Amino acid sequence: MGRALFSTPPLTVCLVLCCCLFALVARGGPRDEPGRLLVFVEVPSETPPATILDLAGIEAVGNGSAVRQVTLRHQQLDARALMGRQILLAEMELPAGSYHVLKLHLDGVRTAVGTAPVVPGVDPAGYAVTVDMELAAGACEAVFLRWLPARESGRDQPYVPRLEVRLEPLPPLGSLALVTRRDPGMLVAVDRMAGRVVHVQRLGEDPRDVVYLPLRQKIFVALAGQDALVEVDALSLRQERVIPLQFGDEPSRLALAPDGGTLHVLNVGSRSLATLNVWSLQERSRVAVGEGPRDMDVDIRSGQVYVACEDEGQVQVVDPDQGRIVATHSAVSSPVAVVFDSDLRRLYVASASQYRLFGFDLMEGADLGSQSLCGSAVDLVFEPRAHQVFAAVPGCRQVAVLRPAAGVEFAPLKLSHSPQRLAFDAEYSQFLATAPGAGIVVIGDPHSGRTLASVEVGGTPTAVVVP
Repeated sequence: MGRALFSTPPLTVCLVLCCCLFALVARGGPRDEPGRLLVFVEVPSETPPATILDLAGIEAVGNGSAVRQVTLRHQQLDARALMGRQILLAEMELPAGSYHVLKLHLDGVRTAVGTAPVVPGVDPAGYAVTVDMELAAGACEAVFLRWLPARESGRDQPYVPRLEVRLEPLPPLGSLALVTRRDPGMLVAVDRMAGRVVHVQRLGEDPRDVVYLPLRQKIFVALAGQDALVEVDALSLRQERVIPLQFGDEPSRLALAPDGGTLHVLNVGSRSLATLNVWSLQERSRVAVGEGPRDMDVDIRSGQVYVACEDEGQVQVVDPDQGRIVATHSAVSSPVAVVFDSDLRRLYVASASQYRLFGFDLMEGADLGSQSLCGSAVDLVFEPRAHQVFAAVPGCRQVAVLRPAAGVEFAPLKLSHSPQRLAFDAEYSQFLATAPGAGIVVIGDPHSGRTLASVEVGGTPTAVVVP
């Protein structure tokens, strides 16, 4: 007699196989995953006529069918208010395939001929613009439209909006800011000089942080929802590969070591600091850290990493070469953000519970005291030339500007939205702040405090970096 094929009862095996098949069908394969289309609109800077469009929806035509979306991010287009600005009009979830036309549907129009207000009729069939776009399953694409509000039709004729697709090459890398966002996860490239989005790239689940590696001209994004990093080519802004980490890591912060060849990954899920070689992408070390790791900064002289552990109530100093914690600082309760002045050997820590920025002179072993903040700071950036600390304080809608070494507080950078993550250009002449609640990134001048642009990126922006 031959051996039995199954050591498990056949009925059990059949049930398991059926369940697996059902799960695969229910989940759907990559071909079933819809794509995401972002539609941006801008009005040229020259003074437009006073024209307001009340929108009834937008429609994508392709694949032998049409998908219409009634609820938009903006239900009204005001030419004067949009002059020189770009807005994210809508995000559409569409089946994968080819799309050749976008239609704008209007509820009404208010415009003017000379000084007389006019309410012309509208075409219920909508107004089409040719896009000729291929949307892959699970991908994100963007269409950039220019609206030219001037009327070409006569006073008694229906209003016909003039829309054209804006097709331009990517600006130089040095002009860009790179923003990660959730809902869904993607990388958004912003032209800092023009104050507008120029490219979108679909990423994985729950991107939390982004860093630029100049030695390799690569961008790395921490995907907390996938326990992985994703590598993006900085010149083409195309995803190249996904680097898996350990199960349950939930990477939340990234930092580049002084040598430019080492990447530190702070994992909130596994409460660990992993150090990777940026060429081989192999782990060099992994050190367990305290409860609630929130932030980290790197001493550019020693290469040691300062990790703020909120729930542990400590800032822990990790030596990646030794693979261990070499010191702890427990003088601050609920530390959530940390920066290190490598020149003066000073550590600055923001407390979530005390609304203060604390300073410590590690060379002298002295407590430098603290400076009050209007609320809880959630991110810190250190400007080494002026030894200034910029603190994002969302509760006050401002970025505090401090010089802790001298005990000086400057006028804060006041914003119209709550800032979360901060970034600066290499000259510290421009700052960027994510505002998750509004789905925007603010670009401003840190010297005058003036807001230069509020760029709509949609979703929940989580981090920003300037290459």
